[in-house]
Parts: sequence; C-alpha cells; structure tokens
Amino acid sequence: MIASNFLNLITKFFAPPYCAYCKTFLSNETIFCEACFSAIKPIVSMKLAITKSQTISVFAVSGYQDPLKRLILAKGWSKQLASTHMADVIWQKTLLPHLSCDFFIPIPLHWTRFAWRGYNQAELMAARLAVLSGKRMINALSRKKMTQSQFRLGSNDRVLNLENVFSCNEGYKNCLRGKHIILVDDLMTTGATLKSAAKVLFECQPASISAVVTCRVI
Repeated sequence: MIASNFLNLITKFFAPPYCAYCKTFLSNETIFCEACFSAIKPIVSMKLAITKSQTISVFAVSGYQDPLKRLILAKGWSKQLASTHMADVIWQKTLLPHLSCDFFIPIPLHWTRFAWRGYNQAELMAARLAVLSGKRMINALSRKKMTQSQFRLGSNDRVLNLENVFSCNEGYKNCLRGKHIILVDDLMTTGATLKSAAKVLFECQPASISAVVTCRVI
C-alpha cells in the first residue's frame, strides 16, 4: 500500500493531470477543469424512429461542440484515453445510471478500419460504462461491409450507405431476447448508424433498446 501511494505521488509529480481540453494542470484526477466542465451545454434526450412502430431513446451529453468535440476527434490520432473520458462524462452527465440495462453493445468498426486505427472507440467506451455500471459489454454486432465515411455524405446517402451493413453475431441472438440493450457510440449525426444497428437488434426481440452517445448534431 505504501509503495503504491508513493508511486502515485511520483507519477503525479512528473506527469500531473491536466484538462483534456484547455490543458490546464489539475489538482485532482478529473477530465476537465471546472471552467471547461461547466462549459458543456446539456441537451435533452430524443426519440429515433427505427420502424413505423419501433423507436429508441438516444441520450447525449451535448451537441457536437467543444470541449467534448475534442475527445471525439482524438480517435483520429489514436488517443485511446479519450474513449474512457467520454464514457465517464456520459455516466456523469446523462440519465444512463438510471436506465434499465442488461448489456452495453458498441457500434462496431469494419475490420479494415479497426486494423488501421488499432481500436474501436465505441468499444472502449462501452467497456468503461460496463465497469461503472456493473453490467456487461458484449460485441453482439458485426459490420459486414466497408462503408464510406458518413461525414462525406448527405442525409439520404447516409441511410443508403448503412443499409444492411450490420448483422447480429449468432452466439448472442438468443441471449438478447427480453433484455434491455444500450447501444454505445461516440457521435450521432443523422442517426442512420444507430437506426441500422437497432433494426438488426430488434429482430432478437429485446425488452428495450436505448442508445448513449457523447455528442449529437443538433
């Protein structure tokens, strides 16, 4: 115990914590400084139509803006710690701790994009949320084909781009029946990705599907 405390002191001396946005050094192990944390503007949850009779609730911390935008863009230069930070903020700033949940399911990457980046940001987020909640994270979805980046497409093309792109892994189909599922992703733009994933999961007859994201475009 003494050795562990000493190591923590040495680590903080040579690598003190700092704000993930403004880089101000912090006295405590937090994500943002007080000013940046208070600058996060919360938004209400929304309903996303999956079919004519099925909807999911989407919970986001804020709109797509700083300081959280910085954490989302960090995947472009492989900063995996940003994923943990995003999960922590979601846990602190949304209703997630009060939602019914059996499984967290991350939005998957195609294997080629995973190989290029080295990790899936949504998977790291889901794993952290599982730890915070005491629930399970499962990789129940697979991405069957490589798609274009959603950022480069219009709203109609985004829907077509993700048509039939996800499948539910056979080993998980039966265990999802009657369960409360929470989809996890870093960003929601038009909702096409979440809609495509939820449509596949609804075929497994879960009790409910919700989604949490760090930011959504408003």
